[in-house]
Amino acid sequence: MVELNEIAYISVLLFPFLGSALVPVVGRISDKGRDWFAVVMAAITAIFAIYLTLTSTVITEIDNERSFPYVPNLVVFGISLDALSLMMALIASVIGSLIVLYSVGYMAHDHSKTRYYSLVMLFIGGMLGLVLTDNFLILLFFWEVIGLCSYALIGHNTFDEKAARAGMKAFVTTRIGDFGLFIGIFLIYWDLTSAGATSTQAFSIPYALEHVDDLEHLGLIGFMFLLAAIGKSAQFPLHVWLPDAMEAPTTISALIHAATLVNSGIYLLIRTFPLFHEAEIDIFGTMLPWTTAVAAIGVTTAFLGASMALMADDLKRMLAYSTVSQLGLMMFGIGVGGILAASFHMMNHAVFKALLFLSAGAIIHEVGTRDMREMGGLKEYMPYTRWAYLIGALALAGIPLIFNGYYSKDLIFVAAEESGNYLGLAIAIFASMITFAYSLKSYWMIFEGENLTQNKDSESKNTKKTKGKKEDKEENKEKVEHKKHIHEAPAVMVAPLYALAIGSFVSILFFGFLYIGLDTTVFTEERGGHELVLAFHELADAEEPFEATIMMIEHIVSSGTGWLITLAIVGVGGVGFYAWKSGATRPYANSSIVKLLENGYYIDHFYMGIVKRFAKGSANAKHWIEEYVVDEGLNYGTAEGMYDLGLVARKTQTGDLNYNMVGITLGILFVVGLILLVLGVSF
Repeated sequence: MVELNEIAYISVLLFPFLGSALVPVVGRISDKGRDWFAVVMAAITAIFAIYLTLTSTVITEIDNERSFPYVPNLVVFGISLDALSLMMALIASVIGSLIVLYSVGYMAHDHSKTRYYSLVMLFIGGMLGLVLTDNFLILLFFWEVIGLCSYALIGHNTFDEKAARAGMKAFVTTRIGDFGLFIGIFLIYWDLTSAGATSTQAFSIPYALEHVDDLEHLGLIGFMFLLAAIGKSAQFPLHVWLPDAMEAPTTISALIHAATLVNSGIYLLIRTFPLFHEAEIDIFGTMLPWTTAVAAIGVTTAFLGASMALMADDLKRMLAYSTVSQLGLMMFGIGVGGILAASFHMMNHAVFKALLFLSAGAIIHEVGTRDMREMGGLKEYMPYTRWAYLIGALALAGIPLIFNGYYSKDLIFVAAEESGNYLGLAIAIFASMITFAYSLKSYWMIFEGENLTQNKDSESKNTKKTKGKKEDKEENKEKVEHKKHIHEAPAVMVAPLYALAIGSFVSILFFGFLYIGLDTTVFTEERGGHELVLAFHELADAEEPFEATIMMIEHIVSSGTGWLITLAIVGVGGVGFYAWKSGATRPYANSSIVKLLENGYYIDHFYMGIVKRFAKGSANAKHWIEEYVVDEGLNYGTAEGMYDLGLVARKTQTGDLNYNMVGITLGILFVVGLILLVLGVSF
């Protein structure tokens, strides 16, 4: 008899793909039925994921899995159920289902909803497959599935050239990371099979974790996996695709930033951390510890993303830069050994970032613009969205005690302090100060005060976009008329906001499950885990998840160092916000540092310069090949060669019968002699 757990194992993977396949079929019957069918399929997936989490025992063995032969003697699809994979499954399914529900209202007037819902369900299924498998080859397959879905969904609006370019940019940039993952998995397979492993064993993640000593190319593999994470999780220097991906529908932005794509790179490094924590990689001839490289890239990205978000006026781009920064903070946590801290922050970030993006979607849906300078005063028109966005912003800022972002950030700071990486800790704290400032700034620009398009400073900043005083007055008049019609988003969009808002408070309760559930035979201090990266040694006595959560809260609240860091973040960040609000920063609006930040440190410009030069060089090479190789070499050369050959052959046709008979006889003798030679006949 099949147990309910066995059904749940299969169903949590089956229903998203089944939904993706059946959405077009249902869509041919009923448009509204198609929308709610997608909601039901996503909800069922989430219910099974929740069931698996609630019924799972505390996992202390990595081999707690269910295996299904996929390709006999080569690939076994093993479903690995530990705290990390279940947490990721909850993120993808629960947040994904809320986004699908929200889409019923947000995408109501879209003309390609069948394609949209089918790809969204495939996206969710791909992420679930990636985090639940214990096989590198299957992981690579689902890694490519979510990459393909992101490309298609970013460019969902096929009539928008910017969206099409953004989708292609995301696809091409992340392919660099995909190449790294492919090479890394190939090297693992090569090394393990060379050491005597079977093909099935060589692709098994648990087997690789248990046979680290057999990996002769460990440093190179670690570099390739790091490259994969940099590409997929938008880390410096491959972060440039994520802000442009905001051309996608806001629901897709939420799905990418909170539930699926960008989490995959962080998950990959956490899952394979025991393989590489002692590895060294070659960086321009210098051997560098793998963990140091991860921490350096992470903290650099955290600062760059935060500083660019500070100057962004586009609401969605600001949130995108914020995601880049928060992912960098997670990467930094991994680099300093903070596996649990990074995992915990990934979960908390998924909740409040989904809340922020869906709130932004409701705002843009009503206001019709992404420019925060053209908003202002919306609290009177959208009170429910206002409170939802404020909760998300405060969680992102890391307001102490009640918001989830505070606890997970603090755990990363603790891990950095324990590792002795004080420079990285200082930069991470500074990035968090900036985060505090732009979180409050964005809320104020959207919901408080007057419409900032009436501000003379904003008008002067936009003089390049106006064609004249008359046109400017007409444009402002239209905006005023439009604002009169702004109202709160429909209930089907507001309900997911408040579900996520509640999650921004209660997700910290999941900490104990993570702490006790993470495989203590893998993430130990000897394997680079700093005793699950907590330095909270008294937590080792916790026997229940809730008990561990309470101990963690007590430790953070009673930490003097933690409060000093928190006061510094709130104090400096608050001063920065007040300086902007009071107008003290206006004299510096045209300064070189502001221009540098507004242009994203010109990193995109640098890449575009390289691309343009490469395109020009390849165009010149193509022209040379076409002209001299194809045209003159193949086309004209072949014709001229055949003509010359004809001239030579013409000389043999003399019309003399005796001459021709001699030629025929010699030809026959040559062929017969060749046949005898091949047959080995001797004379």
